[in-house]
Amino acid sequence: MTLSPTGPTADCRECEAPDSARIPTVEDRLWTAASWPLIAASLTLVALIAFESFAVTTVLPVVARELGGEQWYSFAFAGTLTAGLVATALAGGWADRAGTNRPLLTGASLFAAGLGMCVLAGDMAWFIGGRLLQGFGGGLVSVVIYALIGRHIAEGLRPRFFGLLSAAWLLPAMLGPVVAGAVTELWSWRVLFAAVLVGTAAASALLWLATARHGRAGTPGAAGGRRRTLAWAIAASLAASVLHVGGQQQGLWRLTVPVAAVVVVVAASRLLPRGTLRAAAGTPRLIALRGLVGVSATGCEVYLTLYLQEARGLSPTLAGWSVAVSALTWAAGSWWQGRRVGSRADDAAFIAAGVGLVLAGPAVVLAVVATNAPVGLAVIGWAIAGLGLGTCYPRISSATLQLAGAGAHGRLGAALQLGEGLSSALGLALLGSVLAVASTLTGGLVAVFAVLTLLAATAAVVAVRTLRSTPSAAPDTGA
Repeated sequence: MTLSPTGPTADCRECEAPDSARIPTVEDRLWTAASWPLIAASLTLVALIAFESFAVTTVLPVVARELGGEQWYSFAFAGTLTAGLVATALAGGWADRAGTNRPLLTGASLFAAGLGMCVLAGDMAWFIGGRLLQGFGGGLVSVVIYALIGRHIAEGLRPRFFGLLSAAWLLPAMLGPVVAGAVTELWSWRVLFAAVLVGTAAASALLWLATARHGRAGTPGAAGGRRRTLAWAIAASLAASVLHVGGQQQGLWRLTVPVAAVVVVVAASRLLPRGTLRAAAGTPRLIALRGLVGVSATGCEVYLTLYLQEARGLSPTLAGWSVAVSALTWAAGSWWQGRRVGSRADDAAFIAAGVGLVLAGPAVVLAVVATNAPVGLAVIGWAIAGLGLGTCYPRISSATLQLAGAGAHGRLGAALQLGEGLSSALGLALLGSVLAVASTLTGGLVAVFAVLTLLAATAAVVAVRTLRSTPSAAPDTGA
């Protein structure tokens, strides 16, 4: 199957949706009178979520110091990923089975509640509780957006849409870290969470209004094994939490770390499509690749910010500027890949090129941390990685949805999110444990970035395999 630049054809079953839910497309036009409300609302919500994500990355060292929870730095960031595991497992089948309205409303409400808890947090436990709610609500909303794209956007136009979603991170990624640093220094980090609360409430309402009449209908028989999937997701979430807690403790608690890691891996084998853990051809390989790239990029961003502020003495604002540079290159990569919509071979080529560039991020930062080289080199390395992320992320997403069978868009969209969430939760927990047992911050960060470099190199190998052997064209139901 090839990506058609002129929209769905009669043989494109994965592009079909219930008649009552179909938003018409006009050949090669993405923006139409019927589709623009969905597109505008999705981009607005993603942009606001992006701002919150970059803001948290910048201010989290300050939050941890102020609330007396430096040892919970990794978990405060990864808490959203941990809770998101359950949400994404629940949301995929829910959206396919019952439509997108209810998961969208539930997710937006919980995300807003989590932001409110962070605004009012008096200690680190309360703050982490808010982050957990944000993760659960954000996980629901993210999968809903994937389901809406799969239902309402023609196959040949999806790379452009995913390119727009990536570009929607540009302004928040550029301004988010800088604004977050400045607001924290001038007023308080709580102001940031309050502002995001207001903005996301408005954006969620806009998306609801744009899709409410299209989101009632689901696909009969689209979901199966809901309780078993949810049970494994809960097990993975709890195990990831134990990983974070156990890694920060002494004595017998440390024995829980390998056990919890095994539980996460076993849960992943049950939650993700068969063959994902060995990167089998087709959607399993794409989902595995998304997970490897995700944990490499997330870990590099989280610990680069910590390194710049705690080891090199940069202010939150300067550290924010350093990280924000990658936003421009991310947008450039997204724009570059969006200019060509062609065959599956094109997808594989963009994916391989992008992942190769992502490897530069942790590899260059590792060299800087180990040798105390100029900080500017780390910024350049992270900027190159941003170019790679903007290039490969939209293509991984569109290639996966291209292989989705009828009624499977939500499940495969959830699988992408779950794969990345599981990888990032497990990776950040283990990296947090490495940092906790290190005798010095610099020594711990050298170990952290060495592991991240290895993970990115593994992703590059998988990407080359994707280039050499394109996925099967048979529709996938996410089983």
